Amino acid sequence: MGNLRVLARIRYQALRPSSKISHIRGMVERLNRTFREEFWVYYEEEVDLDTMNFHLERWTEKVYNRKRPHWSLGYRSPWEYLRDTGLVECPT
Repeated sequence: MGNLRVLARIRYQALRPSSKISHIRGMVERLNRTFREEFWVYYEEEVDLDTMNFHLERWTEKVYNRKRPHWSLGYRSPWEYLRDTGLVECPT
């Protein structure tokens, strides 16, 4: 419950997307769900914003972008997709 207390203190401003980009809402909601179900439920580090951001960025790079299969990429990770398509030279 400690994480929720920290998150509740963060000030934010909700923005309404224009109708031109409303399709992005679903992608953002899906990403938030992934973070909630695959990262935050297992987060056991210090509960302060800098530490939480550090671990979330690290998880995103090491797991979400390199290991986690994505349906929209043919069940490949973004790293595998970029490597396989040759669009970007991917370091190992």
